[in-house]
Amino acid sequence: MTITLVDLKAQYNSIKDEIDNAIHRVVEQGQFILGPEVKAFEEEMAAYCGTKLEFGGGKGQMPKVWHNLP
Repeated sequence: MTITLVDLKAQYNSIKDEIDNAIHRVVEQGQFILGPEVKAFEEEMAAYCGTKLEFGGGKGQMPKVWHNLP
């Protein structure tokens, strides 16, 4: 008996076009680190979390936003 906890394929398929387009933009731009897609993600995630601070972290550090949540 198999119990599926998370169906990643179904989740991917539900937003496949959005993910594929984002991957294509990153590859076309050639900016895999700190490019415009990362900045857009940071801004969207910060807004979602209710903070104005950047989200990104590196070298295994906790993202700054987690330390500044209300």
